[in-house]
Amino acid sequence: MIDLFAIRGEISRKTDVFIFLLGIVVMILIWQVLTSFGLVHPGILPPPGSVLTSFVKMHFEEALVRNAVYSIKLNVLGVLEASIMAIPLGMIIGMFSVARSFASRHMDAIRFLPMTALTGLFIGWFGIDDNMKIQFLAFAIFFYLLPMIVARVDEVNDIYLQTMHTLGATKWQTVRHVFIPYVLPLSIRDIRLTSAISWTYIVAAEMVNASSGGIGAVAFMAGRVGKVANAFCAIFVIIFIGVASDWILTRLEKKVCKFKYANKS
Repeated sequence: MIDLFAIRGEISRKTDVFIFLLGIVVMILIWQVLTSFGLVHPGILPPPGSVLTSFVKMHFEEALVRNAVYSIKLNVLGVLEASIMAIPLGMIIGMFSVARSFASRHMDAIRFLPMTALTGLFIGWFGIDDNMKIQFLAFAIFFYLLPMIVARVDEVNDIYLQTMHTLGATKWQTVRHVFIPYVLPLSIRDIRLTSAISWTYIVAAEMVNASSGGIGAVAFMAGRVGKVANAFCAIFVIIFIGVASDWILTRLEKKVCKFKYANKS
């Protein structure tokens, strides 16, 4: 037991999985107790069994899979667009002082914009179809991802830059052989973290022209009409998709950033 509570200690893979599963069981038991003994009203927290049966019901009545796929498409396209813009711009801001002075403070300030309040503007700019939702998500992700990329550039050790200077490398050669190989692989983690932000804005995006579908819209409408179990069902689908995409990107990061995990393995 002492090893389990060691500061920054390590535990075996089997123990880690066991504790993870134990945590799920404990949370479900607490949930069941709260609902079974009437400690929480079913209109606020439905019983686990009701949520479980809602999956089958919503699959046939609410096209759960189709709506989930639609939301995944919006998120993937939004993340890709934000990444394509943020990575090169972040590298430019991080590498060149004049670009940092020109843009970084403005970018930091824009992060405090209330995104949901801008929905009307995006409707006016892009309409109410899928493109508007993708642009909305991309905009939200971009201003979180950009400073992360700048921070990755700052992490590059000066010894590499000094070595390239000693070898007589040009600025482009330094960018190509030092900054790009270092920043691009590590940016996968930043994309993984910011992709979760996209799911926090999915309801705001999908409520525009909600007839197009989307798991966020399904969750909102279910809660609005008092179908709490259905709302919880849709929320759990979002969580599952988020965890699955996080797992995929984590594996991709370990494949691409082998140098980062070399010492641990």
